[in-house]
Amino acid sequence: MRGGAAAAVPGSGVKVEWSIDWTQYEPLEYGVSRPLREVPRSEAKASYERWRSSIPERLDMLDALVVRNGGRSLESGDESVQSLNDWFALFVEAAPAVPGSLLAPWYSVVTDISTFLGQLIIERNPWLKWQFCDWGGRRHVYYHQPVLVGFRTIQDPRFCVGVSQRIAGYSHRM
Repeated sequence: MRGGAAAAVPGSGVKVEWSIDWTQYEPLEYGVSRPLREVPRSEAKASYERWRSSIPERLDMLDALVVRNGGRSLESGDESVQSLNDWFALFVEAAPAVPGSLLAPWYSVVTDISTFLGQLIIERNPWLKWQFCDWGGRRHVYYHQPVLVGFRTIQDPRFCVGVSQRIAGYSHRM
């Protein structure tokens, strides 16, 4: 699968065409056919467990995709995070037929970037951890999603952050 896009080279006014080399990148398989908030808890939990067990593989796959397409290898330093952001901003592609949406493979990349950033947040704040959000019902913005929990300064024990939703929102503004 190859994607292509065009962008202006900063400061030059020149448009450049490029393609993403998707070789060896396998989109994340959620194992569900509907949005997670719509599936029974047992299916959503199984999807979460598949995702959790695949974290090392997903991060390796993301690293290989970024490096294969001109980015820097993923590391825990701030420069690496900025480099990943720059790479993502340069290559992410909107779906032309569906305004406000990304081309399909980019949703998996968003999840992989979110996983990388979530793992980095946990590395820097070891009291935090991933958890399956099964509280609040379908109205909860992160229902049936992986979230970070364990924030020390927040009194609400159910306070959580859904990294993937934040990165997805960011990608739609690009």
